[in-house]
Amino acid sequence: MKEVESPVLHVDSDNWTVSSLSPSFGKFDPRPVDKLQAHGLTVQFINPAVGPESLAHQLAGCQILIAGTSPVDDDFMALAPQLRMIAKHGVGVENIDLAAAAKRKILVTNVPGAGSSAVAELVFGHMLAVARGIVRVDSQVRHGAWPTEIGFGLRGSTLGIIGTGRIGQAVGSIAEGFGMRIVAYDPYPSDAFAQSCAHYQSLSEVLRTADFVTLHVPLSDSTRHLIGRAELGIMKRTAILINASRGGIVDESALVESLITGGIAGAGLDVHESEPSTNQRLFELKNVTLTSHIGAYTHDSLARVSDDTAENILRLVNGNRPEFVVNEFA
Repeated sequence: MKEVESPVLHVDSDNWTVSSLSPSFGKFDPRPVDKLQAHGLTVQFINPAVGPESLAHQLAGCQILIAGTSPVDDDFMALAPQLRMIAKHGVGVENIDLAAAAKRKILVTNVPGAGSSAVAELVFGHMLAVARGIVRVDSQVRHGAWPTEIGFGLRGSTLGIIGTGRIGQAVGSIAEGFGMRIVAYDPYPSDAFAQSCAHYQSLSEVLRTADFVTLHVPLSDSTRHLIGRAELGIMKRTAILINASRGGIVDESALVESLITGGIAGAGLDVHESEPSTNQRLFELKNVTLTSHIGAYTHDSLARVSDDTAENILRLVNGNRPEFVVNEFA
């Protein structure tokens, strides 16, 4: 996501209250919470599932909100009349109404780099699991079988990276170690990535030539169902699709059909169109691996995400512009 210029908000910082909707903020490392409290901020954790009256009571004195994955829309913001900043505990801000925040002059920040390595590593976990049938074979061995599984190798194959921001480039770095050829698509190509390892192509060329395709674009109106029936139709029948970005980027109905009919060989999904996923047709397939949006969930990654979120907050409290601002208003 491109960083934008926004004004620094100068607000009386006495008795600021930070309300966290993210249950994982500071969970595995208390230091980010301690850091905020050491600067005189009150930190409270809120369950977004409670009713509006309870939320309004808890948010009445909130100036800073730490957002997780639950929706933060205009109605939610109205419950916090003193709100001045929404600090996303992570990268994707599609659950935050940026236009409503701008209208209310609420600054929105995220932490785009902290979880890149963890997500990239999970991509290869899915890639290897699908390519070598690891989950399927594991299940059979546990039930007394001893199958011979013929899989797909990574070395010498072509990896298509769609979206070459921090995570996409981290995936490319790992792919080099596997000896993979890298092709990529991004409306805003990285010269440095192109010079180091990637050959940029059009989206259709990447889909047509890649043995493995991995998605790393934000979810927006322009990327929703970026991979649908037509796109799956031009991929190799032996191709494997990995999505550790956002569920809505892939049309799950079209993907299920492609996996059933052999349009592509397999898929690995850490994200789903609806979360928690209830797609029973997807659950029944043996050529797909499924995880529960755990891409950035490693101990070290969560600690970095929490620390960077706290730093964004403290920059504002100290009268400075936070490092990663994602909305704009006059």
